[in-house]
Amino acid sequence: YNTSTCPLGHFCQDRIATACPKGTFNNVTGQTTVTSCKSCLNGYVALSESSASCSICSKGAYCPNTTSQILCPKGTFNNLTGQTSENSCKTCTAGTFLTCNNSNKFELACNRGGHDGICYRCHDQCHKCDIDGETCIECQHNMYLYNSTCVDQCPENYVEKAYGRVVGNICELPLQYNAIVV
Repeated sequence: YNTSTCPLGHFCQDRIATACPKGTFNNVTGQTTVTSCKSCLNGYVALSESSASCSICSKGAYCPNTTSQILCPKGTFNNLTGQTSENSCKTCTAGTFLTCNNSNKFELACNRGGHDGICYRCHDQCHKCDIDGETCIECQHNMYLYNSTCVDQCPENYVEKAYGRVVGNICELPLQYNAIVV
């Protein structure tokens, strides 16, 4: 290589092209010194060597430095680019549900982490709900889940099961009703 042919993302000395390190970039050909490799700004990354530019940190992730992009932890989301702290990864509050990557997926599909979701409001009786906002998965305090709705009392032949929890109580058939008849 010579000074006119040294490629983007590199600097050349003694006819040898050396890649700019991770976290840096060089967007000009023919450079001859390591100082030609410029550092990415906060919120931007160069995840590989020999970058000609930096990329903004993606939604669903945060970039604590210019060389790493980390997915938001399981059960959280981030719908902003250029974030530098795990604090930018948020959870939905009780009574809301999370959609992932602008898709109509059930809340648990978001629990893999690294999502750019949005929190939507559930029906008032739901503590957690499905994507429609009306189908309850878990009920508010002093309510019981019965057929995907929240009720004050369980119907006849059902038992209220609290399992010692403040929320998430359910209506269950007693064991004798669940027995299989042979």
